[in-house]
Amino acid sequence: MSPAYIKGISEQFGGALLVFDYFHVVQWVSHALDQVRRRERREFPEELKGVRWAMLKGEDRLSEAERRTRQRVCAGKLQTGKAFNPLDALRDIMKEPDPAVAERHLKWWCGWVRRSRIPEMKKAAKTLRNHWDGFVACLRTRVTNSAAEASNGIIQTVKRKARGFRSVEYFSAIIYLVASHLKFDLPDPVPATHTKAS
Repeated sequence: MSPAYIKGISEQFGGALLVFDYFHVVQWVSHALDQVRRRERREFPEELKGVRWAMLKGEDRLSEAERRTRQRVCAGKLQTGKAFNPLDALRDIMKEPDPAVAERHLKWWCGWVRRSRIPEMKKAAKTLRNHWDGFVACLRTRVTNSAAEASNGIIQTVKRKARGFRSVEYFSAIIYLVASHLKFDLPDPVPATHTKAS
């Protein structure tokens, strides 16, 4: 959602449809929720100690203890608990199979969050409205860049493990080798490529 990225896409791929996928939409609002938690933790350290992942994880990934923690925070009076409701609602909206219904609900969501008294969430809703076409394109196309993100993760891991390469050619070769998941039928043990001089 950076202006430089959007400008680059529009200049280089004028006819392309810009899509902000599910992961990035939810990540943006999750980040806003986490900012609320960090702000309030300075004032209420005991109430919000160790609640971060209980608030940010998806429902299906919560442990029983995290589920109880979430219920306690959401039942309280802190803005952290109140900020969770928009995130939860957004997850449901993004999973709505009918694009027209999802877009209508997303408009309602923006109005609801912008009327809240939580500045971080209001800012997230404003960002969503400012990039409306890209978010609606996600609802209509269901396009995701998860494959590209996964490949980028592999590349970054290769780069870190090697602590650098002497040339782009070597770097490219190891990326293809690791990312291709090739299986080599080698004997066990693998024979030595050289022997000690006698």
